[in-house]
Amino acid sequence: MKNTQIFFRSFLAAIVWVQAATFSATAFGQKLTNEVLEFKGPQQTAEYIFRNSPKDVLISVQLFGSVARPGLYYVPEDTDLLKLLTLSGGVLNSSELEEVVVRKNDPRSWHNLNLSFVEQTNSQTYRLDIDNLLKDSPSLKPLRMAHQDFVYVPQKSPLINNDLYRVITIGAVILSAALTVLLIQEKR
Repeated sequence: MKNTQIFFRSFLAAIVWVQAATFSATAFGQKLTNEVLEFKGPQQTAEYIFRNSPKDVLISVQLFGSVARPGLYYVPEDTDLLKLLTLSGGVLNSSELEEVVVRKNDPRSWHNLNLSFVEQTNSQTYRLDIDNLLKDSPSLKPLRMAHQDFVYVPQKSPLINNDLYRVITIGAVILSAALTVLLIQEKR
């Protein structure tokens, strides 16, 4: 009976300790996140103008998502998708390159593409696999951007979300505390 009481007291103490540690870790993580955001600042969109000569006719293309500089781009008419991504500073490490979405204002320009890395999802929207696009370099010419096109580069989803990670951590701490108490009880 006494051993059981000691076990439950130790177990409750471990739970209180884990909750306090989790709160402290969460508060510390929030403080660290706030400091990073204050230092880096939130990602904002802007307008960018690129031209080779003053006589270039510019088109506007919206580029958003997981790129270095998202925003509205004014680029020459003959700009292709890869050049647009390069002008934006490139994609981020967290980019999902197999799921890039392009919405064409005039879908006729890409309508007859028979490329393995381009999937037409509806009359104006295409899903691209940029990894395969880079391997198939002769096919780059047809992927020209047009006035008022929209490009979205999604971010990869993490394998384990924060909530599941927190539950696993708390469970591991509680289990290790309970096993430690049991081992101490056996030694007595």
